[in-house]
Amino acid sequence: MWQQQILQSLPHAIAQLPDRQRKVVCWRYYDELPFEEIAGILDIEAATARSLLRHGLNNLRKQTQPNPCCPD
Repeated sequence: MWQQQILQSLPHAIAQLPDRQRKVVCWRYYDELPFEEIAGILDIEAATARSLLRHGLNNLRKQTQPNPCCPD
């Protein structure tokens, strides 16, 4: 049940990410672009693109964690 809630909240959570994090998450997972291509689009280093993805995923985890105070 909680997995379904996470999937339903994911589009909103992605929309709440900072601009560059949102772009990197979408390009990497929806468009399946390699980090080198993402870096070229954003005019950044590939390592920076990886870092933006990591931070974006961490933010998504925080936003979509099930609330232990309110069980299903």
